[in-house]
Amino acid sequence: MKKQFSIIPNLLTSGNLVCGFMAIIFAVTDALKLTNYSDYVNPFVLSSWLVLIAMIFDMLDGIVARLTKTDSQFGKELDSLADLTSFGIAPGVILYLSVLRHLGKIGVLIAAVYAVCAALRLARFNTIEKPDLKNFTGLPTPAAAGVLVSYVLFAQWGEWYYVNQPHTKLLTAINWYAVTVTNFNVYFLPVLMVVVAILMVSNVKFFSLKQYVNKEKAPFKVVVMIVLTALVVLFKPEPMFFAVTLSYVVFSLCMASYLALRGVRKKAQEGQVRSTKHKVQS
Repeated sequence: MKKQFSIIPNLLTSGNLVCGFMAIIFAVTDALKLTNYSDYVNPFVLSSWLVLIAMIFDMLDGIVARLTKTDSQFGKELDSLADLTSFGIAPGVILYLSVLRHLGKIGVLIAAVYAVCAALRLARFNTIEKPDLKNFTGLPTPAAAGVLVSYVLFAQWGEWYYVNQPHTKLLTAINWYAVTVTNFNVYFLPVLMVVVAILMVSNVKFFSLKQYVNKEKAPFKVVVMIVLTALVVLFKPEPMFFAVTLSYVVFSLCMASYLALRGVRKKAQEGQVRSTKHKVQS
């Protein structure tokens, strides 16, 4: 029975890999002018949605593996390869073809640095013998990719991704690769990409929900938070995906800063106590 259950997480991981692969295919196909997409089908939007779907597969395979107790070294390695494709290479390709190419060699370097940082983050995670269930060390690759591709969806939904957003129904076929991106996005997205790349290989602690997966009953407030987040995202997916992923990063950074400051104050207080005791004894 356990062997039968072990197939399910691996199938979900394969779904993650397929989504990442298809995201790259959609992005590259338009850039190489192999085909033109209709006015209503932007290949970079399709690719971004596929990365977000890959995030769902990635979340589900871990949950199913833990609940069925079928996690294995094979599944762990397969998951890392899938994550590198979907959250390391695919976002790099999408952002390079849609934005970073405008920066020339610097754009190539930024995309490559992001992909390498994602690989390093995954390699470091695989070498941890006893991972912390409460926190991740460094920004998880799915969250990093989520911030980037959700911004692409958000900006195109808000119509400030391109200088002139094509809308007329007379344009039945568009080479989206040739549509000019706004100057703000040409400079903002590379900076955002570098920031999330650095956070992936940092030692900053990021909140994890894994601590609740192995428990028979998750805290009520956690369940409510997850349900409300899902409902809000479904109501307005383009802006809310970006809001949720960005909030996760900002919240974790604020918590890490607070804990670091509290640790510094605690050490300072302990130092004062030791100094006072030493003076009293002398």
